[in-house]
Amino acid sequence: MRGIANKTLMPETAYKIGKALALIYSSELTKVKVIIGKDTRVSSDMIESALISGIMAQGADVVLLGVIPSGGVSYLAKKLKANAGVMITASHNEASYNGIKIFNGNGYKITRSQELQIEQLVYENDKELVENKKIGQITRDIRAIKCYQDYLVERLNGFFNGLKVCLDCANGAGRAIAPSVFKKLGVQLEVINNKKNGLLINKNCGATSLDSLSKKMKSGNYDIGFALDGDADRLMVIDEKGKVVAADDIIFLLAKDLKIKNMLESNIVVGTVMSNFGLEIMLKENGIKLYRTKVGDKYVTDYILEHNLMLGGESSGHFIFKNYVITADGILSAINILKLLKEYKKPLSELLGEVKKFPQILINIIVDENKKEQIINSKKLNLAIKKSEKELENNGRFVVRASGTENVIRIMVEGKCEKNVKKIAKILENAVKNA
Repeated sequence: MRGIANKTLMPETAYKIGKALALIYSSELTKVKVIIGKDTRVSSDMIESALISGIMAQGADVVLLGVIPSGGVSYLAKKLKANAGVMITASHNEASYNGIKIFNGNGYKITRSQELQIEQLVYENDKELVENKKIGQITRDIRAIKCYQDYLVERLNGFFNGLKVCLDCANGAGRAIAPSVFKKLGVQLEVINNKKNGLLINKNCGATSLDSLSKKMKSGNYDIGFALDGDADRLMVIDEKGKVVAADDIIFLLAKDLKIKNMLESNIVVGTVMSNFGLEIMLKENGIKLYRTKVGDKYVTDYILEHNLMLGGESSGHFIFKNYVITADGILSAINILKLLKEYKKPLSELLGEVKKFPQILINIIVDENKKEQIINSKKLNLAIKKSEKELENNGRFVVRASGTENVIRIMVEGKCEKNVKKIAKILENAVKNA
């Protein structure tokens, strides 16, 4: 649930969501417990307060974690035996946005069925509130963040001594824990974009804006650069030369390493429809199959769990590891990438030497929120799609989709011939704009 705070995401809505969340987990036997974390946005306190009121008004207790990454909420939901965990964040969106991300007691994102239950309860809003003696209570768990930190660092204290890292915290939730985690791991660390100011979250920094980190990497003698987003679930990587490394390339390195160690279940990696075709080819050459889901780390996670697999990820920088927190966790992802550098004793650019990519173009077109589906289903766009399919034949592929988090139509085109890729991208872009 995401929107512009105090405009399309209102405190009143957060209150109703809080009530609904308590109701779907309500029990006659035990008191419902919900843990809540948040990122650094100015509006996070407001949304948190409204959400808390709704949860307690319906009889559930609340445990406050404070500023913490999404991965921490996922981990602690299970560790603290909560019924649910809530992260207040709009992830990679700008500071004016906020959102409510819900995990169940096992740390997984809630099911579509539970989402629909919450929506129905929010719209109905006719359930009686609990009597006075059953109103929920608040506690603050000041040890929870340390518990999550210890989990990230376990058995690796000082393991990365000698590695020099530059970390971009995006002025977000990662600032609460990432620097101390990396220092405990023994790296020589320099941190940028680590301010408390909630208006600066994701502003020209972090996983969605890599220029400042890339520039810093080129001017310093670093082994690797990491960029988190607002809630630290995404991770983007810069190599020692200051070059941005595609998330698909990282997935390939991780998958290949797991296969060498006989740890890649069924020799399958889970990606999405946006994963580069070059990744699929490279994996196949190494005896690994790529399975594609819809866009969204939730869908990647669901497939991993359903088929008991080990690794999945998105080109946007979400990486999911089965044996760890079952949600994207940028700090955990960074640790696993550092392991590759340490174990292979090679710079990242050298490890990436064998990576092959297809030319790919990504285009985002801003549209009105209520016109996304209308455009996607328009006759003009569907004619352009049929024409593009014929042009590409078996030499490439494309995806046209409405974003689930922004007022944007996203176009991705890739293929063997760069000239043809550009031509198809232009056809589809013009069709969306005309529609």
